[in-house]
Amino acid sequence: MKKPPRPSRREEVALFRLGVIGDLLARELAPGELQAELKLRAQRRYRPPGAKRTRTYHWKTLQRWLHTARKAHAAQALQPASRAKGYARALNPEQRELLLAMRRHHPSASAELILGEAVRHGVLAEGQVSLSTLRRLFREADLPRQSRTRAQRGRDVQRRRWQAAHPGDIWHADVCHVALSGGRKALVHGVLDDASRYFVALVARAQETERDMLEVFCGALLKHAPPRVLFLDNGACYRGEVLRLVCSRLGIHLVHARPHDPESRGKMERAWRTMRQRCTDHLPPGASLHQVDVALWSWLDVDYHRRAHAALLGNTPRRRYLEGQDGSRRPLSPTELAAALETEVRRQVRKDGTFQVEGVVYEALGHHLAGKRIDIVVDGLTGRPVRASYRGVPLRFGPCDPVANRHRRRGAPPADKPGEHPPFDPIAALLQRAREDRHE
Repeated sequence: MKKPPRPSRREEVALFRLGVIGDLLARELAPGELQAELKLRAQRRYRPPGAKRTRTYHWKTLQRWLHTARKAHAAQALQPASRAKGYARALNPEQRELLLAMRRHHPSASAELILGEAVRHGVLAEGQVSLSTLRRLFREADLPRQSRTRAQRGRDVQRRRWQAAHPGDIWHADVCHVALSGGRKALVHGVLDDASRYFVALVARAQETERDMLEVFCGALLKHAPPRVLFLDNGACYRGEVLRLVCSRLGIHLVHARPHDPESRGKMERAWRTMRQRCTDHLPPGASLHQVDVALWSWLDVDYHRRAHAALLGNTPRRRYLEGQDGSRRPLSPTELAAALETEVRRQVRKDGTFQVEGVVYEALGHHLAGKRIDIVVDGLTGRPVRASYRGVPLRFGPCDPVANRHRRRGAPPADKPGEHPPFDPIAALLQRAREDRHE
């Protein structure tokens, strides 16, 4: 037997109200008797449809129900009216559709511009709808304003799946922010091989500067053969002159993704998602940067590099990366990398024998250099000068210490103080040792 249709919420409320005052519709009451009857019923307690508790109604509410039921069909007149006011109710359907079509054809135009043009062309009357109403109309239709670049890209660009032919051809580099306890965060710098999804570098740092990125990148170049292409986003740490110079000297083609286009960096974003789900989301409270590094290295060695990857048809990143290596390409030696990082600048020596590089004051030995311009070779990784010369003749120089100069005799060479250099950096120390061996 077919079940009867269930009444709607509004119909249930109407039937409830009709049950409270329905018998009064068929009765003939003397003057004053109706009000007394309504006040009597107002003292009783009723349970509305779907309510967990009973309640009372004022006798004037019951009177309004009764008058409403007498004017029209009781079952329909007693249904509660909708409280939804809606939006843009002053617009007719044709005006709504035209405004939405204007937004679709001009996704980068502001709502203020569209409203002004609609009023100017006579589509809308002045003050017919407000600017906030028009914005709400576009938002409800899922037509938010887009930047001109994103709107143009959505019309003209068709995305295609792509991949490097061999491991080592393309490297992706990016930074992932990992939240730690106490409001701290770790900046995880990663370099990913495109064809094998193999991480050639994954290091947690406290900052996201160009030097941090260069140290991670140089560490990868000392272990793996340089790539043919380095694919980066538009972060400040990837736009430095030192990185551009190093890639140019090593024959690496530097490519930056289009701004505001995260979809083009999908492989890197997917790798970050895997890292969060399987490693960094499970770090202990109060983890230090060293503990984050240890967790990342363990995850790479035990889990990520040895797990079957869907994009590799079940192969593992480690096996795919090793299979693609050939003997024609090799990692850089410290001497080669140190030479690629060197930049040359010119500075004028002041009358007191000092010159300045990267905000640090140095002093050169030789009073004849006052007012002369000298050539300085600077380490692009640390920003410190490594060699200086005047007309091809090497110069002796060192950090300037005005306090120590009070007790130093004239003509004595400047001495390095232990506190003048930043803390020990393995990559920078290795490259400095390579330079010293090369110039002995």
